[in-house]
Amino acid sequence: MWIDDNFQRVLKKLVHSLIDAENQLFSLQERKQKLESFKSDGKVPKGLKISRVAAKGRNAERLQQIFDGILRDAESKLLDATIEALQIEEQQLKDGCVEEKQKVVTSIEAWRSSFQSSDPSLDIEADEFVKSAKSFADYFYFECAAKRTSKRVADSIQKANKAAKNTERMEAQFTVNEESIKDLVHRAVQREVSKLTPVSLPVKTPQAPRKTSRSRIKERSSSANRSKRRDLSRNGNQHKPSASKTSAQGRRSRSKHRRQSTTRKPRVNFSDSRPPSVSGRQQSKNVKGRGNGVVK
Repeated sequence: MWIDDNFQRVLKKLVHSLIDAENQLFSLQERKQKLESFKSDGKVPKGLKISRVAAKGRNAERLQQIFDGILRDAESKLLDATIEALQIEEQQLKDGCVEEKQKVVTSIEAWRSSFQSSDPSLDIEADEFVKSAKSFADYFYFECAAKRTSKRVADSIQKANKAAKNTERMEAQFTVNEESIKDLVHRAVQREVSKLTPVSLPVKTPQAPRKTSRSRIKERSSSANRSKRRDLSRNGNQHKPSASKTSAQGRRSRSKHRRQSTTRKPRVNFSDSRPPSVSGRQQSKNVKGRGNGVVK
């Protein structure tokens, strides 16, 4: 029987949501079964263990026993509470799966009722269409469930094989001989070395050839020549003033010359070598003599 594409998409979407709800339910049931197996064996999973408290004091052993008993009781109660919470969540997921299944049936019935109201003369064809829609939904659900089951089986087989290989490796007999001991020591050394940081090994440099008498004489002469050149260059540098020093000296002399030119006093020239006081007196006498007509 033919089914239109739109209704196929609707049914596929509803079936996918049903498959997702069932997957959540199955994973939760697996978790609950593991916790129940731990409880039956008297063990506690790692995620629910409480860190051990070390007792100190005079009666440390007795206190330690009390602390350990308290921790065991708390861990067992925590395990029971976790299992109860998973049971409640499991019931909620079961109700959700029932609702998703009912959505598929409700969508088909809604299509049948809408078709009957539009054209009541095609009831037989409508009933056949409803049967085809139900069979399509069942087949698509079976296809998705088969894929999910195949994946789960493949994962379980892979886990079982891995666990079997680990047990075989642990149960393998260890023959004590020289080779086995060497192999064991070599593996332990490799394991410890891998934890360390890589260290760069020293590179062997090629040795220089042995020196002869001629090569020694040449080296001495070359070193003497180099020392002579170095001494000559040092002496030349000592005699030659640096450019910075000469420029600084030039600047100082120019500034000194400017200061002297600005503060210089006017010169006074005298007619003879006698002091100015004597020459003044002599001039005054000459003036008087001229007035009297007497020349001395």
